[in-house]
Amino acid sequence: MKQPKIIVAGIGPGSEQDITPAVLEVVREADVVVGYKYYFRFIQPYLHPETECIDTGMKRERTRAEQAFELAEQGKTVCVISSGDAGIYGMTPLIYEMKRERNSNVEVIALPGISAFQKAASLLGAPIGHDFCVISLSDLMTPWDRIEKRIHAAAKADDLLGILLLRVGQNAKVSEPPLLGVLPDGAGVQHDEVGFLGVCVRPDVRKKP
Repeated sequence: MKQPKIIVAGIGPGSEQDITPAVLEVVREADVVVGYKYYFRFIQPYLHPETECIDTGMKRERTRAEQAFELAEQGKTVCVISSGDAGIYGMTPLIYEMKRERNSNVEVIALPGISAFQKAASLLGAPIGHDFCVISLSDLMTPWDRIEKRIHAAAKADDLLGILLLRVGQNAKVSEPPLLGVLPDGAGVQHDEVGFLGVCVRPDVRKKP
């Protein structure tokens, strides 16, 4: 039996052109691909005809990870896909956490992808050429009041560029007080649908003394 292996791969912000060659190679060679069914459309052209695709459904990340380990322990090469970069609000941390919990000998490999905030930044020019922070507005695992505190702290930080990743359906929270109050006078806000995520990028336009 070959070495059990799980490869966690980020498939980018929602365009085939943004999937890295390394990820495409893994997708072609995997025995099984585990992920959310919506993501399969972006990798379907590159799959081997015999590759099995397993959809675990939305918001079932832990089940997805458990299935990946069960399949890998059968000697299969398993590719777990996430949107953007799997290490940024994706499946990679959970896979490593579960490897430790199970005391598993399954080899875990993480392949980075292009995150939605990077794609959005490229559409604006070069707004993240210096210090910046990334804040997820998803309250699935982090309470909203804590997220709000982080947004305020980021906006007050010196020479810090705030980039907010918006969860679908949550855009309204950004357009309402008190969040608009954290932006300085004259701040420019770019909001676009970029691939899987809406992304709000605030260029650093703080008033100079």
